Amino acid sequence: RPSPVFMKNYEHSTNSNLLEYIEEFEKAEYVSKHIGSKCDFNIGKAYLSLFCALPDHVLSETKLSKRVFHKQWSSKEHYEYRRFDPILNSILSRNMKIYLQKFEYNIHENINKDFDLFIQNVLKQCYGEGSVKDPKLFDSVIYLLEKKIGFGEKYLGDLIGSRIINSKMDSDRAREYLRDFVLKGKFKQMNLDIIDRDHSIVDLILKMQQKDNIPDSVFYTTLPSYLLLFIKLIGDRLSNFLIDISLDPSVFKKLENEQRAIIVRYGHEISVRCLDKMVYLDAAINETLRLSSNALTMKEAQYDIFLPNRVFIPKGSLVKLNNINYFRSIEVFDLFPHDFIPERHFKLGTKLEVISKTNLSWGLGRVCPYKDYCAKFMKMFAATLIRSYKVSQGEQPQEYMHGGYFFDDVIRHAKTSLYLSRRYLNE
Repeated sequence: RPSPVFMKNYEHSTNSNLLEYIEEFEKAEYVSKHIGSKCDFNIGKAYLSLFCALPDHVLSETKLSKRVFHKQWSSKEHYEYRRFDPILNSILSRNMKIYLQKFEYNIHENINKDFDLFIQNVLKQCYGEGSVKDPKLFDSVIYLLEKKIGFGEKYLGDLIGSRIINSKMDSDRAREYLRDFVLKGKFKQMNLDIIDRDHSIVDLILKMQQKDNIPDSVFYTTLPSYLLLFIKLIGDRLSNFLIDISLDPSVFKKLENEQRAIIVRYGHEISVRCLDKMVYLDAAINETLRLSSNALTMKEAQYDIFLPNRVFIPKGSLVKLNNINYFRSIEVFDLFPHDFIPERHFKLGTKLEVISKTNLSWGLGRVCPYKDYCAKFMKMFAATLIRSYKVSQGEQPQEYMHGGYFFDDVIRHAKTSLYLSRRYLNE
């Protein structure tokens, strides 16, 4: 029986080369074992369909995520919490216009201020305008954000290596505080005099709770998980997007021109209809997501499995789908797959909120339930920024050196600085 090829752990090395990594993984025929990794098998694009087609009772994501991310949750809480994602998503969809308008104003006014203001605005959306008066609520979100939510090699040893089943983490205590903030009356107390408190997510859940049989555990599981994912989406994906457009003045000029045309036709308000017209912005964000994506997920084999190339995966093995080579494949994404070229998505037909073979950013098999809202939020965030600021790397040619990437929960730009120059497109 053939064995997986042992490879250098490029994702954990301090002197990694992304192109070399992809080349070596291709030589390994997309089945490898990273030296020193807690993951037993890394499989690549040749096994994408198989990885996603095998049911959870054969190759389980659910059991592994319970053991790694949700140790303190009861089995019932863990297996049921995703059942309430559609309810939360329906709240976001019905109130999308209001939520986007509030965020648009705050991005426009406060983008150059502390990131804490952004977190406060997310808290207002979830827990009402009065929630910002409770410093412990803000601190709980900060603790929650320290929790790793992916299987990147940088943190995998800590995630898998921890054997202390009953050890309560700061993130667990944060969830408890967020739950108790609602259930012990502080939410109602702090929002008593708020005029538009009816639009907060918590208030809407409470109104639906009895009719839709929503348990109190939703305030410990589903809502904090949404909060965590939403904030990390901004920190990870859009920070890479800003670096991408700052490195290519021609791309930024096209983004400016698209916004000018939309302002002329529809005015300055960014409505959902306007967002749908931002096709170049849609393509540019898609291109960032493509170049930022790392492993989709990791699963645990519940039975012995043979891959088509006869490599044997024993029961209990941890198997990670590594899609770096997929997202940088010339067969899938056409010429120059390592370059930032938004136009490629016009030819490929990629749409930001639509899952396809050229857009797996929202998952495959188990899809992110908030993809439509998050896609529109990313476009609104980027459009507001482009209308208010010129994004660049400054005046010196050497500043436009790419700088490469490093591995984290996602693939991040090594370059972390850019210039924001305040101006308005209609001036």
